[in-house]
Amino acid sequence: AQKPRGRIVPAIGLLVGMTEGAGFVYTVGASATQSPLLREKLRVLSAFDLLALPLLFLLVLAVHEAGHLLGGFRHGMRFLLFIVGPFQWSRTPSGIRFSWIFNLGTLGGLAASTPNPDRPMKPQLLSLIAGGPIASLLLAIMGLAAVGLEGRIGTYGLILGALSLLIFLVTAIPLRAGGFMSDGMQFIEVIRGGPAVEERQALIVLMAQSLGGTRPRDLDGAVIRQALDFESAEP
Repeated sequence: AQKPRGRIVPAIGLLVGMTEGAGFVYTVGASATQSPLLREKLRVLSAFDLLALPLLFLLVLAVHEAGHLLGGFRHGMRFLLFIVGPFQWSRTPSGIRFSWIFNLGTLGGLAASTPNPDRPMKPQLLSLIAGGPIASLLLAIMGLAAVGLEGRIGTYGLILGALSLLIFLVTAIPLRAGGFMSDGMQFIEVIRGGPAVEERQALIVLMAQSLGGTRPRDLDGAVIRQALDFESAEP
């Protein structure tokens, strides 16, 4: 009787968070439409420009996920996975390969890097996590700085800046819903340390070995035993 409830509660929390987020976006959007500057900028757009909006959103997601990767690279982490919308690049035993992916769970983007075993894990994770929000904030500043330009360039800059600023806020604010943790919450968890972070690190190492082509029987036995010894309630 406890298991279904354990699944329902995080789902309700996620639904509430999504509803509140949608309400916030709607309120901000409704207020923004009253802005003379926004109306002037949107006036230059045509129906054709609607086709560019999904591309702009993919660009915003790509910059955020690339920021995660660059943050990890700064501390010697190795590329593992990069997903933006339906596009996926992943490291395989035969090198980095491109493939199509159609999964709602990864539609918002995903990036992963394997840790450098010769360096401390904590700085690697902190840099990896912080890289995404920092990249989104920088893109938001650049986009909003281009608002003063004339024509479509200024309007596209406004759209890019607004979308990227929204991504920054959503990911930087500490938020936990079931098994999902925002970048801000992950950063805090790594700073705190403890068994939950150690368990996550052990699982990252095993995942990296597996995706790198290591057979299950050849996985690091010491890391497996370490992961099995944890008794945390992390989903």
